[in-house]
Formats: sequence, C-alpha cells, structure tokens
Amino acid sequence: GGNVAIDAAMSAVRLGASWVGMSCLESRATMPSHDWEVRDAEQEGILIYPSRTFKEVTSQDGQLTGVRTVQVDFRGFNEGRPDFDELPGTEAVILADVVVFAIGQRPDITCLGDQVETVARRFPKVDPQTLATSLPGVFAGGDAVTGTSFIVNAIAAGHQAARSIERYLQGLELAFESPRPPAVRLEPDEV
Repeated sequence: GGNVAIDAAMSAVRLGASWVGMSCLESRATMPSHDWEVRDAEQEGILIYPSRTFKEVTSQDGQLTGVRTVQVDFRGFNEGRPDFDELPGTEAVILADVVVFAIGQRPDITCLGDQVETVARRFPKVDPQTLATSLPGVFAGGDAVTGTSFIVNAIAAGHQAARSIERYLQGLELAFESPRPPAVRLEPDEV
C-alpha cells in the first residue's frame, strides 16, 4: 500500500500489462501511499485489493497462476511486524501471470553489532556531508539512513557516498565541497 507499490503497479501498466491489481494489508483509507498516487493508479485501471494478506503464490504445471489471499483486520505494525487477524471464509485467489512483491523493509544492521552509532536503534547515524558512519570505512545513505523517501534522494546519496568512499580509499580527508550550480542572475523580463 505504499508509494513504491503504487509505482511498481503503474510501471507494469506503462510497460504493457493487460491487467494490474495490487493487494495490501492496509485498508483503502489507511494505505501509506499518497492519496493522489492511489487515485492516479485507479484512474490508470489498477484494481486495489485492500485489507488482504498473502497466503501462497499459486501455480499449476510449473506456471504461476496467482496469489492466494485472505482478508484481514489490520491494526498496524508492532515492533516492525504486522499485527492483524485473518477473517475466516474470506480466502480468494487473485489470478496473475506475474507477481511483483513491493513490501516495506528496513536495513538489517545487526551484523554491525554496537560498532555503529544508530538513530532510534533502526538507522545508522551518518555525517550528513560525507555519509560516513561512526565505524571507519562504513558509509550509508538512501532509505537505509532516512527511511522510505524519494528515489532521487537515494540516488543522490549514492553519488555522495561514492565520492566519500573514493576519498577514504585514497587516504584523503573526507570533508569536501559539494558541487553547486553557478548562481545566475535573472533579469525581471527573463522570469
């Protein structure tokens, strides 16, 4: 029910899928995606099956046939895990040739133990300019640091981290000037 799921569904339509449906845990009213994104998706013909969870990807003779779902009473997330009750007698199979899972996720930084300072014990804390963590040689950016955000921000963080990693590997100081476009003065008649 998030923006990435909506984007995946809309991309499928634009790539020529003859039919696209999406299912999510949240009710239609509580989907975390922007309302305008959901409206746009519905206007493009995407069917939304809210308040459902996946039980099984179905197949026949080695070919995907759909996804078996069941309606749920979804209460939200409890320590990162979905909290819901399945509603008896509401199982249904959504027929499909292709299934794309666009589910929420967060970084698993347990492999770093207590070596990296964190924010809310969920995200690595980074220097905002260099994206260096408190553990030398470890850099982080994008959704792993900010939580779900826009892809353009994650791409920019990737470029920023790459510059820092290059400097780190060369033994140079990490601090550097961020490239900025030159200032241009616009005359009133040019605006």
